[in-house]
Amino acid sequence: MSTAAAAPRIAVRRVWIGAPAGTLANPTVWLGMGLLGVFFGLCAATLSWADLSVVLPATALGYVINVACGAYVLHEAVPPARWAGALLIGLGICCVSQSGRRPALPGTTPGDPCRPG
Repeated sequence: MSTAAAAPRIAVRRVWIGAPAGTLANPTVWLGMGLLGVFFGLCAATLSWADLSVVLPATALGYVINVACGAYVLHEAVPPARWAGALLIGLGICCVSQSGRRPALPGTTPGDPCRPG
């Protein structure tokens, strides 16, 4: 009885040990990791030029694009709750994009965290 119980445990271990090696051999995974690195580099560059309150809504637009591409390009069934969430994100992006920038305090530069005491 102990050998029957040990056999599935060994099979599970083989699956878990072989899965990372197979994943690292997949070129699509490497392409995805490279594109993620490009995204982080571009996001860091964008943050050096613009405020976080502008950059973050722009990245949130990706959620809306994912839902739309899933429905129209991949022909996935997108539930109404997900469309409502995408609409809510889109409305939030519109609200943030319409808000004005606050002027810098006198004696500071825009983006300077130090305020005159």
